[in-house]
Amino acid sequence: MINMQEIKASEIADTIRTENSIPAENGGFQIPHIYGPSGCGKSSITEQVTRDEAKAMGKEFWMSGMDMPTDPANTHAFIDLRLQMMDPLDFKGAIVPDVDQGITRFLKNGELPDASRHGSTGRGMFDEASQGMQSVTNSLTQLLTDLRVGAEYSFPEGWVIVLLSNRPEDMSGTTKMGSHTNNRLSNYNVQRDPAAVTDYLKKTGADPRLVAWTRWVPEEVYTFEKRTNEVCFSTPRALVKVANILKTLDADDPRIERFIGGAVGVAVASSIMGFFSIMSEL
Repeated sequence: MINMQEIKASEIADTIRTENSIPAENGGFQIPHIYGPSGCGKSSITEQVTRDEAKAMGKEFWMSGMDMPTDPANTHAFIDLRLQMMDPLDFKGAIVPDVDQGITRFLKNGELPDASRHGSTGRGMFDEASQGMQSVTNSLTQLLTDLRVGAEYSFPEGWVIVLLSNRPEDMSGTTKMGSHTNNRLSNYNVQRDPAAVTDYLKKTGADPRLVAWTRWVPEEVYTFEKRTNEVCFSTPRALVKVANILKTLDADDPRIERFIGGAVGVAVASSIMGFFSIMSEL
């Protein structure tokens, strides 16, 4: 992606925290837009940043999908919204006639951040931003610019926003966002960072052999190639699945390579199992 600031996966968390702490002209805070390959950890890192903030603030953590918080005033929340699944009405709200006034009003979307329901502080994550319809990103632009949508919804004080996207070269059905939207964001392009994957797997208790394999062949941590039609390929997300397979199945289970192959593809599975075999003979 031309003329975009490049960052490593290990720099995503710091980039989000810092951008979301710098005041913006609209009274809110700057909004980072993190572009990166599928499975590089953008979403999970953003969630973890929010969890860490809640702990540092001494607040309860709440996220989409959990039972509603019992004490929103003491809650730091994380709301995950997928633009790919939204339409303009999800921002503006459903039309409701006000017969007495002779006008129409709009019921706001209950999934949008609400300090009185979700938490007094928090982060709204708009994921798959570049995969949303143009009409949706146009609606999003008013929220990013004015921190409101129409007359019915205002983005709450104490909350921040982050956008995440795949890149056009990732073959994930992206659409081009308008320049008027891009210019309101701080845009970053995540580069492949095998060392960060190694550190993450080690930190989360993955099989030491898998951790060692990522050091031995770092070029196989990411194997997506846009010129092919491969369905299975290695990414940090897929390698977490491999780590879970190794934790679940017995070490001598003859099915291990089959399930690893389902996660990362036959070639990478063969590489992993070959490395394990070499290690067992040392």
